[in-house]
Amino acid sequence: GRLNRFNIVKQSKTYDTRGEYVRLWCPELRDVPDEFLHEPWSMSDALMNECGVTLGRDYPFPIVDSTITPEIMSNGKGVDGSG
Repeated sequence: GRLNRFNIVKQSKTYDTRGEYVRLWCPELRDVPDEFLHEPWSMSDALMNECGVTLGRDYPFPIVDSTITPEIMSNGKGVDGSG
């Protein structure tokens, strides 16, 4: 069958462009500028300090690297090996 991969960063940017939902449920990110809100780990250390966010303490490190496509997604075959 078809394997779909949900990209939470892409979905967040598409459906919560102003970050209202993110800021509601992640108040530790309330002072993060909109451009970094969906990927706070991409901020510089200085900006994190300015926003009062420390990765690993106030907000977790990302656990999935969304820039890497798993082999099963890129080989053109489904989970069962069919094409």
